[in-house]
Amino acid sequence: MSYTHNNKVSGINGFSVGKKGSEIDIFNSAGILQFMKTDVVAHSKSYEVTPEDSGKVLTTTGATGAVTFTLPEKESGLVYLFINTVDQEMVIAPDKNDTIVTLNDAAADSVTFSTSSQKIGACALAICDGAKWIVINLSTNTATIAT
Repeated sequence: MSYTHNNKVSGINGFSVGKKGSEIDIFNSAGILQFMKTDVVAHSKSYEVTPEDSGKVLTTTGATGAVTFTLPEKESGLVYLFINTVDQEMVIAPDKNDTIVTLNDAAADSVTFSTSSQKIGACALAICDGAKWIVINLSTNTATIAT
């Protein structure tokens, strides 16, 4: 199978990033799609996320009640992926209110996945730019935004 790289950026540790339409792919020097190996950590209860957790996938596996992931103090470059694997409410909240940027809100207090029949599979990416937490709903599950 051949692949044409449009708008290719290369030279970063042997990887290249190619954009084709609305898709972004990461390839190694041999042209093979790469997925970075990362830790996947289950949290069955509410958890205060740490800077050392950056780059990890944090799940709700084993939870029998709501799980709140409290983001750490803002630091540019911190990145977390949250996945709800059980039929329980999952909340992503910053350490201080009004510091989340998310769909239609530049000063949100939290992002919650609690809609009945739309909890399992909820997935969100949290990225810190140093001033705000950018929380992106990566799933089609309904997210409730508190302001």
